[in-house]
Amino acid sequence: AKVNIGGADNKISLDRVDAELSVVGLNNTVTYRDGEPKVNDTGSNNSITKG
Repeated sequence: AKVNIGGADNKISLDRVDAELSVVGLNNTVTYRDGEPKVNDTGSNNSITKG
């Protein structure tokens, strides 16, 4: 799956991301549990972690 996230101050938890994870905006916290996506962080102060 491909996931696109935009905006500010979002807190998002995902079960699995396989293809691509794109985050645009600022101060977003994104956690995914499974998968090996290509991560594109074109925003500012975003946290993207697997866990």
